[in-house]
Amino acid sequence: MTLRRIATLALPIAVLLQTGTGCERKPATTDTSGTDAALATDVAIRAVKPTLRTDSGVTTHVFDTTAFAATTQYVVEATPIAVLDNHDVNSDTGVARVDRAIFLRDRSFVTYSRMSTRMIVFDSAAKPIRILARFGTVPGDLGRNQTLARTPHDTLVVADFSNRRVNYYSSQQFVRMAPINSVVDERANELAGVLPDGTLVLHNAGYLPENFPNGRSKHDAVLMVMNPQGLTGVIAEIPDITVATMRTDWNGERARMPIWVRLGPQAQVVVWNSLIATGNGESYRVEFRNVSGKIVDVIEINVPPRLTTAQIRDADLAERLAELEYIDGKEALQGEKLRLRKAWPVADTIAAFGGFFVTPNNTLWITSLSVPGDTTWHATAFNNRFEMTGRLTFAGQGTPIGFGDDRVVVRTAGVDGIATLRVYQFTAK
Repeated sequence: MTLRRIATLALPIAVLLQTGTGCERKPATTDTSGTDAALATDVAIRAVKPTLRTDSGVTTHVFDTTAFAATTQYVVEATPIAVLDNHDVNSDTGVARVDRAIFLRDRSFVTYSRMSTRMIVFDSAAKPIRILARFGTVPGDLGRNQTLARTPHDTLVVADFSNRRVNYYSSQQFVRMAPINSVVDERANELAGVLPDGTLVLHNAGYLPENFPNGRSKHDAVLMVMNPQGLTGVIAEIPDITVATMRTDWNGERARMPIWVRLGPQAQVVVWNSLIATGNGESYRVEFRNVSGKIVDVIEINVPPRLTTAQIRDADLAERLAELEYIDGKEALQGEKLRLRKAWPVADTIAAFGGFFVTPNNTLWITSLSVPGDTTWHATAFNNRFEMTGRLTFAGQGTPIGFGDDRVVVRTAGVDGIATLRVYQFTAK
């Protein structure tokens, strides 16, 4: 089945980083990995315990919105550790369209792009130090459209369906590979993480289906596991995106175009301890599943829905029109702008969260959805006892793409898709 990522309606993001000349790092910093600087985890944590409710063997951990203010408050340092940008698109060491940064226990991190398939390792001062993998077919190389995960012991894992193998790396080098012996559902091509026994968790959240009806329709994502022997199986289908169809007439070519209903639900999936966290943001409800796909725990926060105002809808449409004009040219869109303005599908309420991240110290961070025009976003932390342990406030634009124990990588990009990464440390108030 052919699948299309919802981001295809926006210009793909490109971040170009280079270890030599042209990799801008501002302001200059020193490596803090050997200093006595306190990590965010060293402060006194104000953990808020949930109220428990049990139904049919599932424990629901319930919070009200007062928990956000009662827990540990984190703020991002005003000056970033480093600012990474590089507009040299021909750079051999550049990474285009970076969409995730994976932190390791020593505060180094690895950036990854599904499209350029280069992995670059950065040290704790955000200095690029090596290319870990490139596109290719020999052992250690990567195929297209793959994603990266980290094990608790800092092994980096890539499920490479193009080359039908799973690659394993340390932060220094390629270690080994294992064959993929079967794939029961080719839709599940995103790697959400690795369970303690080595089982890989895969999904296809955020992909447009090949077949869709007219009007608006809700769609599910596939949740799949693959054991260390390469044998796979679907364990659940989870609520995902809402799709709307629009009639288009670009350059005289009439068609039906499916569009993800902007700012609305989209499934998030991440491995946390021995559980699989899933949720799509229709409400602040996160379900935790075991390896069989059964829901065993739930986190709920009684957050009132955030309504989508006319200003938010207009700001979102303006961004998408600018991106489409950059890709196709203004002339191609002249006859379609009015249609888009009238029919642009935006959700009535904004999704309750936008991303799940697990840090090396095993904290689960859940971020708010980045909305056009917003100048602040938040992230909420939970420990493995399902207690709320922190609330991070970031003042500024950008989307978080990776969390360490005491730092976060934030991405910004213009209509040209060339992105800038800023690495910030955060501390408790």
